[in-house]
Amino acid sequence: MLLGAKIWKSDTSKFWLAECAALCVTTQGESVEDAREMLDDAIRSVLPDLEFRVDWADKKSGSLFVDTQDLARTLSAIVERNRSNEDMTYAQVAEKNGNSSANSVYAYESGKRTPTIEKLDQLLAAFGKRLVITTVEDHA
Repeated sequence: MLLGAKIWKSDTSKFWLAECAALCVTTQGESVEDAREMLDDAIRSVLPDLEFRVDWADKKSGSLFVDTQDLARTLSAIVERNRSNEDMTYAQVAEKNGNSSANSVYAYESGKRTPTIEKLDQLLAAFGKRLVITTVEDHA
């Protein structure tokens, strides 16, 4: 699974900013490469048990990807990080979602259940986000 990320030059400081919106992680660095390394470190600090790598999709445009092979853990991290970032309880997410219980939200977040694509899109909508799916050729 690849998660999109980006790096861009700040308009208000000398720093380069790096963000993986799906995981609610933003950081900065003094150079483009420093910002990429800082993004890697920031993700590792909040998700130490997730195996991943951060690499360039298109360095010229500042487009990165976070490559992880653990689909279930990645999806639970997306739910947990977004819920935590929005400072919402399981019940608040369920209420905003409209068709989930607090126990279901907990099960998705803890990895006891893996959300379908439709359910993940609904969960992200509770955080004001949309799921975007794209495919890329695997050159590994």
